[in-house]
Amino acid sequence: MLPPRPVSAEDVKRRMDSGEPIVFMDARSPDEWDSARTQLSGSLRVVPSEVENHLRFIPQGRPVVTYDAAQGVSATRAAAALMENGWHDVHPLEGGFAAGERAGIGTEPRANGPVNRP
Repeated sequence: MLPPRPVSAEDVKRRMDSGEPIVFMDARSPDEWDSARTQLSGSLRVVPSEVENHLRFIPQGRPVVTYDAAQGVSATRAAAALMENGWHDVHPLEGGFAAGERAGIGTEPRANGPVNRP
């Protein structure tokens, strides 16, 4: 299987602006999550190592964009886990949370639980 192909925040914002229903998955490490105050609006919070335990919460048939703080390792791992379980339109966000915020993708206070359902 090919690795997930990253997507730029600007491309995601354009897709959203055209009405495409993007699902965001916050895959920041536990330390990054604990220090975060916000998440991209509507994000599902799933630790990459636990994706398989939360598949029922992740919509199929919609594009999924995974993100982490910036490095891309956690986001890529989460995207790969989804692809291994049958998701097709899954992409890690280049530049992570900060790139999404800079591109104008909305943010909201972070969820309190391990999985924030849309």
